Amino acid sequence: MNILLVDDSKMVLETLNRSLTAYGHTLDTAVNGADALKYLGKAIPDLIISDINMPQMNGLTFLQVIRKRFPELPVILMTGIRNRDVAAAASQNGATEYFKKPIRFEELLTCLKKVERQIAA
Repeated sequence: MNILLVDDSKMVLETLNRSLTAYGHTLDTAVNGADALKYLGKAIPDLIISDINMPQMNGLTFLQVIRKRFPELPVILMTGIRNRDVAAAASQNGATEYFKKPIRFEELLTCLKKVERQIAA
C-alpha cells in the first residue's frame, strides 16, 4: 500500500518509514499539512497517516481539506495530545482511525490491514 506519512518529527517519520516499509508498504513523507497538500497535487496515496499537532497546518485542518477534496481517502490521525475533544474532532471530521502516541505498532498494522481490505472491496 502506498502511504503518505505526515509528521513534523523526524524521528517519527524515520521510525514509521522503516517499520512500515519492512512490511511491504511504500511511504512518502511530508512535515506538515501544507507540505502534504503539495504532495497531493502530484500523487494520491492509498492512505494518509498524519500527526495532529504540527506547525503551518495542523492535522485536523488538513483532514478537513482532505475530506473536501478526497472524501473517500482513508486518513489515520495520531497525536501525543491526551484530550477527548481532539479524539472527538478527529472522528467528527471523518478520520478513519485515531491513535495516541506512542503508537502500538501491532494496532497500527491491524488498522492498515482493515484499510487494505476496504480498498480491495
